[in-house]
Amino acid sequence: MFLMDYRERTKAQLLQDIAALHQQNDELKALERECRMLAEELQSLNEDINRKKKDLKILHTISNAVHQSFDLQHIYNTALDMATTLQDIDMAFIYLISEDRKEAVLQAHRNITDDYIRRAGRIPYPKGTTWKVLNSGQVTVKNKKISDFKLKKNLRCFSEDLTATQSSKITGINRNTVNRYYRIFRERIMLYQASINKDFQGEIELDERGAVHCK
Repeated sequence: MFLMDYRERTKAQLLQDIAALHQQNDELKALERECRMLAEELQSLNEDINRKKKDLKILHTISNAVHQSFDLQHIYNTALDMATTLQDIDMAFIYLISEDRKEAVLQAHRNITDDYIRRAGRIPYPKGTTWKVLNSGQVTVKNKKISDFKLKKNLRCFSEDLTATQSSKITGINRNTVNRYYRIFRERIMLYQASINKDFQGEIELDERGAVHCK
């Protein structure tokens, strides 16, 4: 073991050491970002599993109500109460087709206004999304457009290194959606950094104050 006086080292060696330290620092930051992203994805997967467990429990409750009661209104109410416990569901309703198949008739509902009931208590065939669902038997999901204001808030949360959960609470955007945008932001940053590294062909210099300059 021996000690080397850094004053005896050449300027080129110091520049090489500084460049190596910068590279190690960039690699550590990249590794930290990847670890954070993996942690958030793992949290997202765990929440998806818990949500599916909750959905199965809801289906089990509705199934029990169907088998234990002949009262259709009781079955409707049970189904609606369970449906409104699902994430991002704030209203629910049940329609049945009239015997002449000319109308869809509202049977039960949760959290809808009296004005909606007056306008859509009976929906003539084949008007609106309700009849599309009844005819196809397929669940229809309408995605709500996220405003530019919320997207900018989400981007600011990302730039401040907040987690997806924290951003979701601040912006009001679903956490899974926040995670999706976070991944897009990271991909754009990685592409930008790759383009810079590819185009950079300059030299690193150390001035009298010890500051690093690229040219």
